[in-house]
Amino acid sequence: MLLSMLYLGARNESEAELKSALGYRSIGLNGDEPHAAMKHLLSNLRTELKSASGKGYTLELANAVWIQNGFNVLKEYKDKLNDFYDTETQEVDFQTHGQIVQQRVNNWVQWKTSNMITSLLEEPLSTNTRLFLTNAVFFKGTWLYKFDKQFTLDLNFYNEGRKDRPKLVPFMSQTLKIPFANINELNAKAIELPYSGSDVSMLILLPHERDGLSKLEKTLTASTLRAIYSRLSRKDVAVHLPKFRLEQNFDLRLFLERLGVKSIFDESKANLAGIDGVGNLYVSKALHKSAIEVNEEGTKASAVSAAATSVRTSSIRLEYFSAEHPFLFIIRDKKSGLILFLGRVSSF
Repeated sequence: MLLSMLYLGARNESEAELKSALGYRSIGLNGDEPHAAMKHLLSNLRTELKSASGKGYTLELANAVWIQNGFNVLKEYKDKLNDFYDTETQEVDFQTHGQIVQQRVNNWVQWKTSNMITSLLEEPLSTNTRLFLTNAVFFKGTWLYKFDKQFTLDLNFYNEGRKDRPKLVPFMSQTLKIPFANINELNAKAIELPYSGSDVSMLILLPHERDGLSKLEKTLTASTLRAIYSRLSRKDVAVHLPKFRLEQNFDLRLFLERLGVKSIFDESKANLAGIDGVGNLYVSKALHKSAIEVNEEGTKASAVSAAATSVRTSSIRLEYFSAEHPFLFIIRDKKSGLILFLGRVSSF
């Protein structure tokens, strides 16, 4: 979403690079069409969230733009940010009150993520900063089939997929009738764990081989993911999944440059004239911080009752899914296809 907000104000080479990286060029979206499509998607998602309120999960989406006092931002850009992305605008003083701005941004992030992330900025931004765009996403959900804590036991997880680096960690266990696929051409298997009261689920992709995560990641594309979801079918599965909590910081610049987005970071080449009208802006920092917690209750624990399904007869064929080595997880809204979170668990 943050890149789409930048794309809204990008022009010429900067616009072309972002358009390609965001995939808008490949699906033929031009002008305001991608922003209108995002607005429609977010509107549908918020409607779904409203109807699901109190049924077991929460999803918060928030955007804010922090602008240097007295700096001219085009009214058209601010209006479109508000219309398409429901973005709040706040005037601050990066030049003389950097630490105050740092605290305000961190307080906003903490508030919007319900204290899951307590800080985004570890130090004040540069005094040359004129615009700072932030996006926060917070998800809390309970499993449709919660794991019974009495079956949680310490088992070995092979850090980085290495046999010589096992570590005992708490594993949740239960047998469920859930979507499952064994995908031999990817040398991996997948399960989908649904959340209560929603169309949101977690897909977990587990390589067959302990050290197979890097190879699996290289094969993943949007079309590969669609194919994985289409292959899932309900099976009786014995699931063993480690409890985990992740908090990670990313500098998005290296990632974006690999996707061909380079000019926005170059003071002499960036063209963000759709923001200030003259093109004097460039992107000096692109930060991303994420946190997720998975336990017996769900993701970011919440106490909502749900019925577990267990298999007790030996005549039923069981599939086994034991995430004892590095794996990928994707939290996705099934109605819209929107990926809310994507990450990897590789070590403890």
